[in-house]
Amino acid sequence: MNTGAKIKKLRNEYGYSQEQLGSMLGVQRAAVQKWESGAVKNLKKETIIKLSEIFNVPSSYLLMPII
Repeated sequence: MNTGAKIKKLRNEYGYSQEQLGSMLGVQRAAVQKWESGAVKNLKKETIIKLSEIFNVPSSYLLMPII
């Protein structure tokens, strides 16, 4: 499972829309959609940290591929 799939999975588990998550992070819904689709391969360090705080997971979870 790649980073985008993990973000989507966590977002759905928490019941957030792409727009809601984007608002929490200070980005547009389109940015969240691009992350989840895999169109963006390298997320900013600050974004990974904010995502890990929102979803209460270690930042390494978001970065490490799950086979």
